[in-house]
Amino acid sequence: MNKGMYITIMTDEFGEDVYKVLPLVAEWGMKYVDFRGLINGRPIEKQTKEELRELKRTLDFYGLKTGVIDSSLCKVNLPGKERLSEEMEKLEGVIRASEVLECNWVRSFNCWQSGYGGPRSGELATRPDMLMQVVEMFEPFRKRAKEAGLVLGFENCGQTAKEVIAFLKAIHEPGWGLCWDVWNDSPLIDFENGDCTDYFAEALHYANMLHVKANCVSTLPELDYMKAPWERILAGAAALNREIPVVIEAHNPSEGPLGGKNREVCRRIYDYLIDVWPKKN
Repeated sequence: MNKGMYITIMTDEFGEDVYKVLPLVAEWGMKYVDFRGLINGRPIEKQTKEELRELKRTLDFYGLKTGVIDSSLCKVNLPGKERLSEEMEKLEGVIRASEVLECNWVRSFNCWQSGYGGPRSGELATRPDMLMQVVEMFEPFRKRAKEAGLVLGFENCGQTAKEVIAFLKAIHEPGWGLCWDVWNDSPLIDFENGDCTDYFAEALHYANMLHVKANCVSTLPELDYMKAPWERILAGAAALNREIPVVIEAHNPSEGPLGGKNREVCRRIYDYLIDVWPKKN
């Protein structure tokens, strides 16, 4: 069933244990939450089945559901055999969480982390030989994730959105897509002065998740960074008529003017999204 777009939030962005966060976001009126870290002091893939069952019982109590499992799967650059083995163990933990939490949406990476502006930045989109090397390296993960019924979204973190898109074209997995972190593209595009239409259209065409960071939200002027046109981006995403989790990943700088005010920042992003959310006709 296509739920359309919906707002969810990374629970560890509060900097607090998940069991303190869940009643708070339920009080705000949220329906979905994401899991990454700070769950019994460990990341989501390290939870035992019983710990996951307790988490699920708590979600049910507060009327919440899991939006996305925000794993760091394969967030490493061209790993060797030992690290690949560790990442496969991580995938098994993600699958375990997926089954108990009844959520097959997973944020992932793809064994390529060239960064921005470095000598290899952008290569995945311009060098077929490098792309095939990464595709082959990721193949066991693709096969296992597909077998488990996961829906992966690959984040443009450590790589550009165009590199993720090249990777998606190469693996040909229907439903898998770009986990588009708009802020991560800010070194590459001029939100405020440039014509971003073509860039946005291409990213949204491949996107199956969106990430919203505090420093590109206009109602957080204390964070003096370039602000993204979220009303326009969300309208474009809604027009696709696809299921797209819109994830609050506050990323509030600890040394910034709102340092230590993670609850406030998360709430202000949530309120902003509600305000600019596309209206149904």
